[in-house]
Amino acid sequence: FVGAEEGATSIIKGMYVHEFVHDSRHLLGFPCH
Repeated sequence: FVGAEEGATSIIKGMYVHEFVHDSRHLLGFPCH
């Protein structure tokens, strides 16, 4: 089940990156949505 494990890790990383980019946009003054 290595594939499933990697998939879960990529999802977690993806969520982290999404939140980071989202916060960065707010800090730069970009509107949300």
